[in-house]
Amino acid sequence: MMAMGGFDVGMSLDRALELRLWREATTIYMTSGHGGCGPHGLAVAALARGFEARVRAVGGGAEGLFADSVRDADKKAVIRLVEESFLAELAQAGASVDDAPLTVEELEAALRAGWAGLVLVSAYRLSGGKAPHWVTLAAIDERYVYVHEPDMDPAHSLTATDCMGIPIPREDFARMMRYGRARQQAALFLRPRRSV
Repeated sequence: MMAMGGFDVGMSLDRALELRLWREATTIYMTSGHGGCGPHGLAVAALARGFEARVRAVGGGAEGLFADSVRDADKKAVIRLVEESFLAELAQAGASVDDAPLTVEELEAALRAGWAGLVLVSAYRLSGGKAPHWVTLAAIDERYVYVHEPDMDPAHSLTATDCMGIPIPREDFARMMRYGRARQQAALFLRPRRSV
């Protein structure tokens, strides 16, 4: 929502849209509770709303990006099936899906080229959580990667502005971009579809 809203300031960014995007993009199962959203599902949701989408996803292998987060074979099969479905939709739409490792320099170049960037990070440094977590790139300079953190913790009395433009040293962010035992990476780049 943050990435799309950055291109369309009139977009209604409400809880209904948040839940609609989650339902469209979810992998069904994650470590516990409801499923998380992977880059492929988020890309499909962005395409449906008139955006171009590019996905970078490293380390999922044949099992899928989040399959190692569950032990049950049936849950693994569901995650794999959902991800295969998303990949088929992305291929049909001609969206770019790449499995090359990602660098902070590439994130910076994408922002300069007019893409909004979402990066799945290890949330440990931000909140102490152990699950992967999406942040939106706000800016990158020679020292810092600035992110918008959409998951405000009411227990810490944070306001919306406390969670915007959080500076993270580039070297630290490069480490945060890898998560899980397989040191996976995932990012989604989007921008409004250009008329031909």
